Amino acid sequence: MLFGRQPSARAALRTAWGQPKAGHRNFTLIARHHRIAAAEAGATAPLDEATWQDLNLDEVFTALDHCQSRVGQQYLYHRLRTPRQQAAEVADFRATVAAVAADAGPREAAQLALRPLQHYDAYHLADLFGPEPPVVPGWTRAAPWLALASAGLLLASAFEPAFLFGVGLVFLLNLLLHYRGQCTINAQLKSLEQLGNLYRAGRALAEVPLPGLAAEGLRSDLAALRPLVGRLGFVAQCSQVPTVELLMPLWLLGQYLKITFLLDLVLFRRNVVVLRARQTPLRRTYEALGYVDSALAVASWQRSVPFHCAPDFTAAPQQLALADVYHPLVPACVPNSLAVDGRSVLLTGSNMSGKTTFMRTVGVNVVLAQAVGCCLARAYRAPLLRVRSSIAVGDSLTEGKSYYYQEVEAVRQLVQAADAPGQLFILDELFKGTNTVERIAVAQAVLQHLARHATVLAATHDGELTPLLHGRYDL
Repeated sequence: MLFGRQPSARAALRTAWGQPKAGHRNFTLIARHHRIAAAEAGATAPLDEATWQDLNLDEVFTALDHCQSRVGQQYLYHRLRTPRQQAAEVADFRATVAAVAADAGPREAAQLALRPLQHYDAYHLADLFGPEPPVVPGWTRAAPWLALASAGLLLASAFEPAFLFGVGLVFLLNLLLHYRGQCTINAQLKSLEQLGNLYRAGRALAEVPLPGLAAEGLRSDLAALRPLVGRLGFVAQCSQVPTVELLMPLWLLGQYLKITFLLDLVLFRRNVVVLRARQTPLRRTYEALGYVDSALAVASWQRSVPFHCAPDFTAAPQQLALADVYHPLVPACVPNSLAVDGRSVLLTGSNMSGKTTFMRTVGVNVVLAQAVGCCLARAYRAPLLRVRSSIAVGDSLTEGKSYYYQEVEAVRQLVQAADAPGQLFILDELFKGTNTVERIAVAQAVLQHLARHATVLAATHDGELTPLLHGRYDL
């Protein structure tokens, strides 16, 4: 069914395939799902905020973002922020990417299926299964009784007009409660009104044969969500003012009925309870659609880069080999190679010679290898790693912290993590905030400690460190 529809839309998809996606990214909304998932996980993040900023990964995400939906953007962002520590997970995702890249039919069908989630408000879907789901105020318990009172008085007024006075009084009370309720409901309508779009996209996607998509499981989850779609969607859709003037009388009649019988409060209260009981299938549906859209985005992005390779995670600890690796944000970049085995690397050279860029290139490719199963290199071989860096350290006037204090704090965190297996440390110009004698002494001690169990890439202008670190570092 999907394979034969919308020929013009399919032509547009073919034209856009492999092309960068323009437009502003609202990272506050894109990161919403990641923040929810990170709060639930509670453990130390695989990629800390300092390293994310040091490696310019917001900009890397922007280059990678060829997603069809807002859900896909959020899922891809979360995946990039949580590089996988299991090679099988990376291989499964890479298989899905390869499948959608190779077969245009299912790929375009999946892209069309995800289109209902292009609406900006789809960013708020993650709120429905977050730690703070839609809240029902206690005073709304009166809504069903007031609705019954309105119905009873209207029925009684047909036999005794005096009851119309009671209808008017109840209507005024319901009017106050209706608009008080809007303050609560309107704040959550952005997610509720997208539930129907998520359901429709899921139904369409379940019909597309894709590896990595458990279609039967998705259909089962969608069946659990079906009772919610119509009722919660009604609350949201009836709140939207029509853009066609001919529909305005019907909208006004609907508003009158909603106020008289408090329909929005009654339905909202009743169905939010049901929503809470179905958060698990809702989340699985969201993640299934996000997974497929992320794979589509990576497959399209791969078409836009000069070359790429699959990562090989069979290397021994403290082994790292990259052939002709390059940075995704540096146009016409000259590829470089790196091979280390049991030792670390000390980079020296003049200003603007590319030391920091090269280290960032290595760090970004390690993250890409474990997040999306793709490296911008001819070959990549390394163990599964956790990347930590200290590059763009700065002082903070508002926090009363000097540059040196911030640098010591950043290095302290690296030292505390040094004994954990599978670490890659990237350090640029250690202890620039102090004098030469102290800088060399402290840098020598820190770099020797970090290199005991981890791989370290460090850049420096202090040539005195070269003989001091010769036992553990290649130059």
